[in-house]
Amino acid sequence: MFLKEEILEKTQGTFFLPKIISIENYIQELADINLIDATQLLFEFYTIYQQKIPKENRESFDAFSQWATIALHDFNEIDSYLVNATQFFSNLRDVKKLDEWFQDKKPSQMAINYLQFFEYLAVLYEALYEKLKNNKFGYQGLIYKEATNNLEFYINNNKSNHFIFVGFNALNKAEETIFQELLNNNLASVYWDANESFFEKSNEAGFFLRKYKREWAYYQKNLFLWDNNEISIQKNINLIGAPKNITQIKYVGELLSNIENFSKTALVLADENLLTLTLNSLPNNVKNINITMGYPLKDIPLSNLFDALFKLHLNQHKFNKEAEQLFYYKDVLSVLNNPFLNKLNGSILQKLIAKIKSKNSIFLSADMLKKYISANEVTQISTVFSLFYFSTSIKEVIKRCIDLINALKNHTEGVEKEYLYRFFTIFQQLQTLNATYNHITDLKSLNLFYTQILRTEKLSFQGEPMQGLQLMGMLETRALDFETVIITSVNEGILPGGKNDFSFIPYDVKKYFGLPTYQEKDAIFSYHFQRLLYRVKNIYLIYNTESDGYGSGEKSRFLTQLEINNPNITKTIISPKVQHTIFPILQIDKTPEMMQKLQAVFTKGISPSALATYIYNPVKFYEQRVLEIYEEDEVEETIAVNTMGSVIHEVLEDLYKPFIDGYLSKENIAEMQINKYDLLVKYFEKYYEKGNIETGKNKLIFEVCKNHIKRFLNQELQLLKQNKQLKIQLN
Repeated sequence: MFLKEEILEKTQGTFFLPKIISIENYIQELADINLIDATQLLFEFYTIYQQKIPKENRESFDAFSQWATIALHDFNEIDSYLVNATQFFSNLRDVKKLDEWFQDKKPSQMAINYLQFFEYLAVLYEALYEKLKNNKFGYQGLIYKEATNNLEFYINNNKSNHFIFVGFNALNKAEETIFQELLNNNLASVYWDANESFFEKSNEAGFFLRKYKREWAYYQKNLFLWDNNEISIQKNINLIGAPKNITQIKYVGELLSNIENFSKTALVLADENLLTLTLNSLPNNVKNINITMGYPLKDIPLSNLFDALFKLHLNQHKFNKEAEQLFYYKDVLSVLNNPFLNKLNGSILQKLIAKIKSKNSIFLSADMLKKYISANEVTQISTVFSLFYFSTSIKEVIKRCIDLINALKNHTEGVEKEYLYRFFTIFQQLQTLNATYNHITDLKSLNLFYTQILRTEKLSFQGEPMQGLQLMGMLETRALDFETVIITSVNEGILPGGKNDFSFIPYDVKKYFGLPTYQEKDAIFSYHFQRLLYRVKNIYLIYNTESDGYGSGEKSRFLTQLEINNPNITKTIISPKVQHTIFPILQIDKTPEMMQKLQAVFTKGISPSALATYIYNPVKFYEQRVLEIYEEDEVEETIAVNTMGSVIHEVLEDLYKPFIDGYLSKENIAEMQINKYDLLVKYFEKYYEKGNIETGKNKLIFEVCKNHIKRFLNQELQLLKQNKQLKIQLN
């Protein structure tokens, strides 16, 4: 879009635009292979795994998927960098053998399994490559490798075409090969976006450009085309330290509120997880906005519904309640409280929730829930009750989720309908993949893949690219220029990303075979950072000053480099203003009506805890005893202190009642000791309705109560043994 605008500005008259295409799509054309979806690739990989690995060594699909994504990432890099796979895997196996053999002369079974894993990797790589290639599908690395294999044929059939490559920096080996071959055959031109500083040896941002200029045969005889016109722009650079993410984003809102024209302004989120927070913090003067990063589906409220639904059934299995068809009450409440389900018939669901809390059951069945409401109400929320009956067939479970989405679509509007559609496509995709491969055999695996798709899928925003504020991630800024740039989270570990390598391949093996390491990745981010700031007038770089215990809070070394090169840079540390709110003392006049109510309360009798509330928090006492406003009922999973106290008091009252106005004997105390257990069970059933006192903390609390009563009765017995008398009297 921006390129088309530039072409329009530079030309006059009527003309046809050249074909403009991304490098990924261009390579696909060259290779004549289509890109495979990441989830489908995983399913395809497991099919190969089942065919090539002996049955006794195979893992379940969910265990396999934990390491398979890392292996696929490595396969992708091996092919993108045109590494000889046979030689590579042979070396990798030898390195691993050396590691294990020198630690112990006789490797353990775990070490043998570990070595065998790397043996299998080579077999799986070859089989997957061949199958995908034959089906004309492939992951990105495979497509790049096949494109280089087709290069000679492609060049011979495109002698009349000319290709212009713009906006590139870090190329993989396959791209380097393609670029060089087209350049050597005079079929292409490459324009590099760089300045003089990139060619200084100490600047890591120019690592790749210096390498191409030095090593490519084409540039030994031809010009390296780059923008060598030094731009003299008076830069206003501001370094702002802010504690925590919320302060960073709120400060961004203040900056934006002082900008009138956003047509040349970019807000760059180095940490893309801050998108939701940013969208909720934009000031009112931002009328138009173009968001180039997607909104993660995992952050959409609808995702919580399916998370809660899967958790409901997975925890049923975890607690071994499948045979009884019982569900943990917290999971039930989580499902029933979901705002999307409450769109169906919220009043009935809230009534059901209140009943659950009052009945105090830790485990619930759908049949128990139906008894809490009328038959007509059960019919009205039949869709909700259907969620408690999941089939053992995963096909039926996926269908149930799709049916739920269809039921909700008539009760939603606006952007919520878009949410529903995206989740509908997710479950349709899972349904199609499982029909083809049949790898998802249980709910745990389904939840795993649902979560995986959710992490990678994003909801795209629609905006006007040429108007308003540009909100983007660091990589989306490639080849674009702005007048004002605000970058957040400019911290070490975020920009650049650090040494978190997602790979099975050791660092030294990567270096030997020319695969990218964290150093190359740092150089990529350094280039994007420096290039973005090259033509900018106003620069605001915001970093988090707070440490989270893992070493973050350190500002990026990119900022230190800027400070060294720009002595006039403005540095600020900000913090939010603390508002001191003075609350007036709440005074409640004692009216005759209130005195009458208090008289009634104290006439009836008052407990020590209520008396303590009166002394320490009179307002709370007024709310509870006069206005009769009590806290909402909650399910009491662990016996509360007040329940424990009430049970002990009731048991002692029952034990002593038969002896009112009489004297106690040693025999009476002995009889009480015998009866205390049955009375404890009776009153726990009364005050802790349907609660479990047989296991866990509640069993311990029950024993504590029994011990309290036993000790009290023993004290009474000691008095009698001292020839003292005990008489029970009522005041």
